[in-house]
Amino acid sequence: MATKKPMEIGVLGFLQKDADSFKIMADYGVKTCQLQNWDMDLLTEDLAGKVRRDAEAAGVRIAAFWAGYSGKVIWNKLYGPSTCGLVPEHFRERRVAELKRGADFASWLGAPAIITHCGFIPENPLDPQYVQVLSAIYDVSEHCQKLGLGFWFETGQETPLTLLRTIEDAGLTNMGINLDTANLILYG
Repeated sequence: MATKKPMEIGVLGFLQKDADSFKIMADYGVKTCQLQNWDMDLLTEDLAGKVRRDAEAAGVRIAAFWAGYSGKVIWNKLYGPSTCGLVPEHFRERRVAELKRGADFASWLGAPAIITHCGFIPENPLDPQYVQVLSAIYDVSEHCQKLGLGFWFETGQETPLTLLRTIEDAGLTNMGINLDTANLILYG
């Protein structure tokens, strides 16, 4: 029987062009992190190489790349449905492209997956918007799969049942869940 590796404690670090936050992590004994970014201009192959070298030099493993997107996002139940993730139709096409770009960056970085908030996915699978959102999620996840990456839902806006249904309906094997317990408090 294989020995299970204990879960690691890590931090959420922010992608920075001219800084090495991994040394600070290592100085505090942190050996793993998720790297987060909301600035599309930083998603270059050159920066990915630099960040990868910095992380390796500090002995910090990048467990996943948290891929943000452009456009206004309001993190609450009132305005969130019209601003978060891939649900708002007016942001959807651009955000799909940005998440694919984030996946490319994660691949160059050597991270195993991207994580993102998909938004307030419709509860009713018969809602026409559900099919459109599912298609957008599938598109990004399929791109990740072609790169050998996982696509992980940051929990929060969608209910557990909707999250399960979305994963099952998409039918891709690279989908997973990044459980953020703080979002359970924020969204219930």
